[in-house]
Amino acid sequence: MKYKFNLNKFIKDVPPDISIRTLQTILSFITNKYVFNKNKGEWVEINSNDFKNINNEYKKYLEFLRVNNIIIIDYKYKEGEYSRKYAFNDYFKRYCKVHIEVENKIDKIVINKNCALPSIQKRIFNDYKKLSVNNFEIEKQLLFYDPDGNPVYNFKSYLLNMSKLIELSSHLNFKWLDDCRLYTSFVSLSSDIKLRNVLLNNNTIKHFDIRSSFPLFFSIWLLENGFSKTSYEFKEFISDIKIGGFYRHLAFKLNKVKDAKRHKIHKDVDGNDVIYETKYYSREDAKTLWNIWLNGENLNKDNEVKTDDINFVFQSYYGEILDLMLSFKKDKNFFFKTLSFMEADFIFNKVCRRLYEEVPGIILTTCHDSIYFEQQYEKQVAEIWNDELSKLHSFIGCKDESIKEPIISNEIIEVLDYKKSKDKINAELDELLS
Repeated sequence: MKYKFNLNKFIKDVPPDISIRTLQTILSFITNKYVFNKNKGEWVEINSNDFKNINNEYKKYLEFLRVNNIIIIDYKYKEGEYSRKYAFNDYFKRYCKVHIEVENKIDKIVINKNCALPSIQKRIFNDYKKLSVNNFEIEKQLLFYDPDGNPVYNFKSYLLNMSKLIELSSHLNFKWLDDCRLYTSFVSLSSDIKLRNVLLNNNTIKHFDIRSSFPLFFSIWLLENGFSKTSYEFKEFISDIKIGGFYRHLAFKLNKVKDAKRHKIHKDVDGNDVIYETKYYSREDAKTLWNIWLNGENLNKDNEVKTDDINFVFQSYYGEILDLMLSFKKDKNFFFKTLSFMEADFIFNKVCRRLYEEVPGIILTTCHDSIYFEQQYEKQVAEIWNDELSKLHSFIGCKDESIKEPIISNEIIEVLDYKKSKDKINAELDELLS
């Protein structure tokens, strides 16, 4: 991926020993590291040898970029352990524009025989080529204002979305992975960009998605592996799925754990007494933590969120479910792969298959737990989507409640949650943490 920026806006005078082409190459290299860095942070660690491969005089180029408010540099490094870190200046992030070039169009589909039916995979691939980008303009997402009142934007999201739009325009990246999830450039776009900047068969896109998809399929997995539908724990677990608020309710429970553990003294790795402190869990935090926990990991990719708290939640609420999970965890990715396979089977072999068979001329694309289609087919898609989804909900005992939007405000849900669980969770957590 080649990134070219409007450097003329930031650089007035270029010394004769500085090549604009080399500046763009070094900046593109930093950008690739930044955009595709697994950590969410703004800093990227880059070894000096990588810059040396671009130009032996890389130091003067990096300094030139720094002096002109394009990058900032953390000069600390320790040979053999960690390298210097680089980030983009907020002023540059605010005003820069980017031109992106990509290579290598895909010309064939690779069938994964363990996933969707081959006929479905081929049809999805052909439909993918009917996606088009109708607008390459993306507004940078405002994060906050700095102390001087200047806006700070989500620069990584901007660059990633721009990159994926460019890829999508050439129909790049169509991969069926071992977990049976389909990964495409379209999948990697932000939700609002999918609907605002992309057309399907030159028409406006609509979509449906499974609310609380992994918790729903996890409930099905529990029943398929001998857990009782009438057990108190199972009823407690699916109660949050019924109104489509699983992650919000999980966040509530996680914050109760956090509050119970606050001011508790524990031993750190060196045996010192420290006071436990943790962040407030939002709905998105809870969703991220749930997926990390399913993968059997203790930290997320940014080393920010530990799974200790969700362990306490399951020990307190769902001890028998936790025991069953542990007996099946052959490897740390067992549940993520299992639930991904169940989700893909539903989307492709159930929903897409019926739509292709029953709705002539329909064109589809997908994003994990979602299907996207032309707006004109919304009624036909809704009938089949709700019919297939209702079968899942009926299987776990939810009937059709979770298909519809809840007619209850978030404030009322939180009050009901609190009244239902405050006595139980306080008593059990006090005992657990004592």
